[in-house]
Amino acid sequence: MNNKNRSSLDDHQKKGKKLIPPLKQISNLDFTSWHNRLPEYLYAALLTANLSQEEYLIKFRLMVEHFAYVEEDLRPEDLSLTSLSKCDKSFLSNALHTLFDDKEIKSILKPLLLFEELPAYSIWKDIIGSEASEEDWNILKIAIGKTLYHNSQASTDIRWLCVVYKMACGNIRINEDLIDIMNNVWDYPYEGDLKEVRPTIRVLEGSLAYWAENSAKWVTKFWEECLFRTTPEVLVRKRNSHYKIDEELSKRFKTIWNKLFQRFYDTLETSDADAKHDASFGLVMYSLRIITECVNRNTGNYLIGRILLRSLVENYITFAYLVKKDKIELWESYRRYGAGQAKLVSLKAEKYESDPSFISFDDVNEIANEDMREEFVDIDLGHWAGVDLRKMSEYSDTKKTYDKYYDWTSGYSHGNWAAVRDSIYTTDFNPLHKLMRVPSPKLDFNDIIGDMMEIMNLQLSLLSELYELEDLTI
Repeated sequence: MNNKNRSSLDDHQKKGKKLIPPLKQISNLDFTSWHNRLPEYLYAALLTANLSQEEYLIKFRLMVEHFAYVEEDLRPEDLSLTSLSKCDKSFLSNALHTLFDDKEIKSILKPLLLFEELPAYSIWKDIIGSEASEEDWNILKIAIGKTLYHNSQASTDIRWLCVVYKMACGNIRINEDLIDIMNNVWDYPYEGDLKEVRPTIRVLEGSLAYWAENSAKWVTKFWEECLFRTTPEVLVRKRNSHYKIDEELSKRFKTIWNKLFQRFYDTLETSDADAKHDASFGLVMYSLRIITECVNRNTGNYLIGRILLRSLVENYITFAYLVKKDKIELWESYRRYGAGQAKLVSLKAEKYESDPSFISFDDVNEIANEDMREEFVDIDLGHWAGVDLRKMSEYSDTKKTYDKYYDWTSGYSHGNWAAVRDSIYTTDFNPLHKLMRVPSPKLDFNDIIGDMMEIMNLQLSLLSELYELEDLTI
C-alpha cells in the first residue's frame, strides 16, 4: 500500500517512545473541527444541497453585500447563525426577508425550523412562513451529507462564504505577494487554478475559525437533536477476501503432519531431553495444528483467526531466532523457561478459590517436573532469550514478517482500541450522526488462511534446512 497524501514513517520525529507526525511538531497548534462550525451555516448547507453552484454562490454574494457593507454597529462578526442572531432584530429581519423572499428558497430553508434552539428562531420562522415536518429530516440529511466532509465541494463553497465576508469587512490583511491568489479567492470559482484556490480557501477559513462559548450551545443542541430524532443507518460490513477451502487442503495438512511425525522419529538421536530437536519439531507442528484448526473450523475470516495468526508469527520468529543463534544453551533456556512457567502457574493455583476449567493441573505439573524436579526449576520472570520479539526478528532476518503481520494482529490479543473498533464497530452512515461508530450486528474479516500458509511454509523450510529433510510445502 502506498499513499502519497500522508507522512511517511521517516517524516515522524521520535520523542521517547512516541513518533510525532510533522504537523504536530508545529508549536502552539490548535485544533478546530468543521463539524463544530457546519451547524452555524446550516442555511448555507441547505442551499448548496438544493440549488446549483451558480445559484447559491449568487445568494452567498448577496449575503456578503447585505451584511458587510453596513454601519459597523449593525454588522455581524461573521455570517454564522449565532452572530446573525446578535444583530438588531429589525435589521436582521429586513435583510433576511430581502435575501430569501422566494417561495422555493423558503421551502429549501424549512428544515431550519426543526430546531427550536435555532438562533433567531422566531425571525427565521417568520421568513419561512410554514411549519417543519418529519419529511424535512430527509432534506436535512442530504444537505449535511454533502457538507459533512470538510473538503467537499459544497463545504469548500460554504467556507468561501466565511472567508469572503471577512475580506469584505476588511478583517484580512494581505501581503503583496498574496494579492493575486486573494483576488482569485474573491472571484471564486471563475478565476485562477481551482486546484490552488480551493485549498487556499480552506486554509484561510480554518485559520479564522473559532468555536465561541455562546455558539457551542447551538452546535451541541443541533447534533443532539439529530442524534436522538433520527434513526441510525448501519450496513453490515463484508470483506472480499475469502480463501478457498476444500477437502484437498485439509488432506495436504494431514499429509504434512504425518511426514513431520515420521521425520521426528527419523531424526531422533536420544531418548534424553533434546531441547533443540523437541523445540524444532514442536514449534512447527504447533503452528501446523493452529492453521489446521482454522481451516477445519472455517475460522479464517473470524476474530479468532487474527489472534491465531499472531501466534503463528511469533512461533516462526522464535524458531528462526533459535535456528540463527543455534546455541544449545539457548535451546535449553527456551525449554527451561516453559517448565518454569508451568511451575509458576501451578504454585499460583494453590491460592485459587476454584480452578479454571481450561487447565489440566496434572498436565501442568508433569511439564514442570518432567526434565527435573520442580524444586530445582527456576522461574524466569523475564524473557527466556533476554530480548523482545522485535529484536529477535531483527537478528533472525524476519523483521519484514514482524512488521507485516505482528503489529496489527497483536492488537487483537491485547484488546487495544484499533482492534476493538475493527472487530465490534461499524459506521452509522446517517450523516446527521456525524458518521459515528456503532456496534455492528455482524462483521466479516479478510481471510487470514493465505497469510498463515505463507508463514507456515517459511517454518517448514527452516525445519527442512535444519534437519536436511525433503522439501515440505503446503
